[in-house]
Amino acid sequence: MIMKSYSNICIKCIILPVIIFLFLATPLASIYAQSLQDARLLFSQGKWIEAAKLAKSEGSGEGLALAAQITSYYGRFIASEDEQEEIFSRSIKLASKAIEISPNSAFAHLQKAHAMGRYSQTVGILEALSEGYAGKIFDSVSKALSIEPEYASAYALMGNWHAEIIDSAGFVGRMVYGASESESLENYKKAIRIEPNNFLIRLEFANGLLKLDYDYKNQATAQLKMLAKATPKNSLEKIINTQAKKMLNKLELEN
Repeated sequence: MIMKSYSNICIKCIILPVIIFLFLATPLASIYAQSLQDARLLFSQGKWIEAAKLAKSEGSGEGLALAAQITSYYGRFIASEDEQEEIFSRSIKLASKAIEISPNSAFAHLQKAHAMGRYSQTVGILEALSEGYAGKIFDSVSKALSIEPEYASAYALMGNWHAEIIDSAGFVGRMVYGASESESLENYKKAIRIEPNNFLIRLEFANGLLKLDYDYKNQATAQLKMLAKATPKNSLEKIINTQAKKMLNKLELEN
């Protein structure tokens, strides 16, 4: 009788903590998921600063990567030129921390590449090349694609990588870094094949075409016209829609 009671007590000692853990862990996971969902909602509504803060406070690799992404978008589309270098530096740090927490996150690796690319444009591509950013960006995008081979945004960013180096360094960029016009175009096309309705990818494609060769002006114009006619569904798409219209007007004035 004593042995039976002791056995029952031991079983309860084992089961009770497990039940408590499961009870507590499930709501906690839900809270984290809700925080990221709320951050994305704020971002879609145009409350970018609040969205980035909420994503960062969530603390996971995904949350920090999301904060890095929103911060980079803010630096690119909203911030003044004087603010950009500091903003993109902050985004690089957020993405780096995200990778430390989630080393197998394609999203985190891509956000680091994205932030480094924007930082490079801010300080000047030639200076960025001298500091080794070309290799770092290429490696980060390649890592993202090795984790997620059908990652549309990663292909778009790889297209940007080739186009930026060719535009800034020309023959030297082709020889030293292996930048290739054909590779740039192929990567953009892969990105569009995977996500044909992605506003940002089509904007990157248009920009990349104009950087590669002005002979691609008609193709770039076609991409911009699609964006100008499309109906935006969130704050980022609204900004891209407006930017596409401005770029079209500028191209028409140059004719």
